[in-house]
Amino acid sequence: MGAMNVRVLRDITGGVEVGSEPCACGSCRPTATIYRDDPTYQHHDPKLAEGPCCCGRFFVVAHEASAAAEHARAMAAECTDLSGPEAYRFERHRVALPWGGHFAVVVGDLPS
Repeated sequence: MGAMNVRVLRDITGGVEVGSEPCACGSCRPTATIYRDDPTYQHHDPKLAEGPCCCGRFFVVAHEASAAAEHARAMAAECTDLSGPEAYRFERHRVALPWGGHFAVVVGDLPS
């Protein structure tokens, strides 16, 4: 099991809030939003697909695994307090949506 166990937390207007309760660090509960009518974030801010934590771990959600992986690599590359993407171990998951189908999750975990 990874540093974050991402799941659907609650329904919101037009979509769901997903997240990890709590992160492996125990301090934060990172969340992201998935909109039913906009799974590829063409109409909403793509940053809504990110669930960063205070400890540097994060997760990214997307309609497809390749999009989630690309977004996760870009997030890891932006980290300035670590050595960049090579400091992360990436885990891929799929989570069921309440209206049917799945979304892809990529967790960016840090070594212990």
